[in-house]
Amino acid sequence: MSDALSVLDDLRRESEELDRLVAELGEDRWALATPAPGWTVAHQIAHLAWTDRAALLA
Repeated sequence: MSDALSVLDDLRRESEELDRLVAELGEDRWALATPAPGWTVAHQIAHLAWTDRAALLA
């Protein structure tokens, strides 16, 4: 079984990496399609943000 602190550290690093990847995106790049049919980069990031917020509230 994984150590909880190790899992939290991994999640923090993943979040930081994602932040770096999208931090400098221009408006046109937020509208790009993702592999998920019908989803843009903006949709995907909003979904991840909502999921994180819901998990914290739970």
